Amino acid sequence: MKIEPKDKCPKCGKMYAAAQARTHLLACTVQSERELAMNTDINIFPLNFEQALRYVADQLQDGHTLARELLINLNFKEGSFFALLHPSADRTKIYEFQTGGILAVNPLEDVLFQGKVYPGRKKAHSVHQLALYLKSILQPGQCCFFEDMIHHRSDPIVSEIEKHILYFHREVYLYIKEAEFSQELAKKIIHYADAQWYYMNIISESDPRCELNMTSEQLHNIALKATLIVIGAYDMEGFVVWKRFSDLE
Repeated sequence: MKIEPKDKCPKCGKMYAAAQARTHLLACTVQSERELAMNTDINIFPLNFEQALRYVADQLQDGHTLARELLINLNFKEGSFFALLHPSADRTKIYEFQTGGILAVNPLEDVLFQGKVYPGRKKAHSVHQLALYLKSILQPGQCCFFEDMIHHRSDPIVSEIEKHILYFHREVYLYIKEAEFSQELAKKIIHYADAQWYYMNIISESDPRCELNMTSEQLHNIALKATLIVIGAYDMEGFVVWKRFSDLE
């Protein structure tokens, strides 16, 4: 009788057959996220891997250099996807990533973008939940990086976030180190970087060598060590999130 090798889960401590590693880690991740949701009033909804990956890859193709580095260097099978949404979310629309209206509680409002007014919905719930979630999982030595598709290097900087700006050539990025993370600062940066049609932030290791002007090597390493990717979805009424399994260790 053949005995299958077993591994110990770094999160729950249970033993599982090596051949069942992905199934067990996925189940453990979902359970861990549910426990976090209960403790912090954050609501997560597990997503089908292939459907979520298609949307995330599609979005990242429209991003800056960091987004392209993520696409090239990450093995997305080393993690799982879930949606971060308000509890009022209509679950029948969970895979309609490209459209809003998933939250009945979000009233309509006019959105001003580049001098023009567009119809939209209030984002207070989603932005608050994202800031709360990021704060709850950010670990010492980690940093939140935000891709800014709206602003350019030559644009004036809002004084409140001046210390949180990074550049790669003309591209603009924002960051918050774990030690200085606050929900209010995170919400300001999320709003500042939200392009309406595109939003992306990640959690990765802090690079002590990172200065105002990033090098291609630093950007590559930030992408390679990413443990979390957040993509705007549902017209920014929620987010599609990828989380690395090894982040459970």
